[in-house]
Amino acid sequence: MVRAGYSSVGPGRSPGLIKPDLVAFGGSTARPFLVLRTKDAPKIEPTGGTSFAAPSVLRMGSGVRAHLGPLLNPLAIRALLVHCVETADIPHAEIGWGRLPNHLDDIVICNDDTVRVVYQGTVTASKYIRAAIPMPDEELKGMVKVKATLCYTTEVDPHHPSNYTRAGLDVVFRPNKTVFKDDDAAHAASKPFFGKSRPQVTEEELRRDAWKWENCLHGEGNFRGRSPPSSTFITTRAPRGMASASRGS
Repeated sequence: MVRAGYSSVGPGRSPGLIKPDLVAFGGSTARPFLVLRTKDAPKIEPTGGTSFAAPSVLRMGSGVRAHLGPLLNPLAIRALLVHCVETADIPHAEIGWGRLPNHLDDIVICNDDTVRVVYQGTVTASKYIRAAIPMPDEELKGMVKVKATLCYTTEVDPHHPSNYTRAGLDVVFRPNKTVFKDDDAAHAASKPFFGKSRPQVTEEELRRDAWKWENCLHGEGNFRGRSPPSSTFITTRAPRGMASASRGS
């Protein structure tokens, strides 16, 4: 996987540090994008550019909608596309989260040892949503990979680019509902997932490390099969100017 010379390069501004979201094949000099030219006599014509990569991604998103039906909104389809990207040892500034799969089956069909769950919903200020990871009744052996992608929209303020989004999400990952930090803890112990988690962090650190205001998050982690019964992601909405209201939720 190599970024095409005409492709844009990140990072973007906050929010939107990971740009582009993903990449797709758009052709190059050595391997052009082949299209059907209908002017005069029909023939195959080599070309390339973002004008071909972008419709290719849109076609894949339309295929997801056609396969899974109207239950998924455009935001959920975007999350699925990002979730299923093929990663590489290349900086995010070059390829975003990764490369879009070449086949629709890689998105809409899971392998025998994989389950893919989509949650959709709305959360209001200072409220939270629990997104449970379904687990089988029997204990799993070996290591389990947990991968999650979070996409959301919020009101924006176009007059203040540095504070463009008017709300963000605090995300808490609790890998085991039966494990508590101490006897006085009201909630199960949490672990960082999308970014660093430290007490008494500044707003600047939250933006840089935890990407608090980013509206597209993607990450994964490996856990022992016996450790995550009923793992849960908890997302809390935090309006601008009220960032501390949701900490500890």
